Parts: sequence; C-alpha cells; structure tokens
Amino acid sequence: MTACGTQSSSTIEKAKDDEYYFNRRFRQVIGIPPKQFARQYKQKTVVKDWTGHEVAIPRSPHRVIYHGETFGDMLIFDVQPIGGDKNSISKSFYKNHVPYIQDVAFPINLEKSSKLNPDLIIFTNNDEQQYQALSSIAPTVTLNSWDSLEERVLLLGQWLSQQQRAEDWLEYFKIQENTMWQQYKQ
Repeated sequence: MTACGTQSSSTIEKAKDDEYYFNRRFRQVIGIPPKQFARQYKQKTVVKDWTGHEVAIPRSPHRVIYHGETFGDMLIFDVQPIGGDKNSISKSFYKNHVPYIQDVAFPINLEKSSKLNPDLIIFTNNDEQQYQALSSIAPTVTLNSWDSLEERVLLLGQWLSQQQRAEDWLEYFKIQENTMWQQYKQ
C-alpha cells in the first residue's frame, strides 16, 4: 500500500472518529441525537397565543428565549432557556438554576436575541410592535403572565411538547400546597 493509500484510510478513520465524537457531544449537550433533533426541528405545530396570533412553532423547541417576569415557570420543563432578562433573573431564587442563560435585556434587545439563534421566543408582553420585531427573528408566542399558574404551566407544556410533565408537576404542586396549608392550620 502506498503512503497515499495509507493517508486516505487514516483520513477516513479520523472523519469517523470526528463524527462519533460530534454525535456523542451533541447528545450530551442537547439531550437527543442529531438526527432526532433534525426530525423534531422540522416538525411544526400551530398554536394560538395570548394575543390571538396563530403561530407555527417547532414541535419540540430546544433553543428558547423566555422574556418575562414568570421565568421560573420554565424551570418545570426539560428545556434550558438560552435567553432572558438576566438582571431580573440574577435577583431571583432560581438564578443558580440557569447559569448559562444569555442576557437579552429589558426591554428585550432584538440584536442580542437574534444572535442567540432561537427556535422559539416566549414573550410575556402584548406590545404588537415588539411582537412583530421579535417574530422576524424566530417563531414568537405571547404568554399572559397574569394568568393563573395552572393556565401558564399547561400552556407552556403544550408549546414545549411536555404536557404530561406539566400535569404531573401541577399535581405535585397541589399536594405540596395542601400539605403546607394543613401544617399551617395545626
């Protein structure tokens, strides 16, 4: 075998190693294999948001910007938001639960949001002008942060394709809440 033949076979081996390494790292970071991610990313579902927009969103979004005062609701789900108002998050009890979140400022900064390349933006504001600007970056849905906890969590569960997780969490929350009130009455 010539040196040239040996070189090309070692190049093929290196490419295979790189592919396996990429697949392993992708799965560690994103939580699913690249092919499954690509299939899910292509699949869309149409939802109606708080302000009446019908929006085609990814069936299982992974790169989510959540901009609003009820950011803690996102911690229920198996989605690590990539962007939010870091100033308000840094003053919250859950600041250590989102160490890698990028700041998109308040009011939301379009340039910072765009650089994060989100596949979904959840925005707790009914400002139509801001909505239109954000929806030019990625599918954007508005969420009423004044809705009840149950309504918000169920809606997020629907949008994130984690309805069962939302229902289970709410059931657990109600048990904890009842226990707390029982202890308080004693």
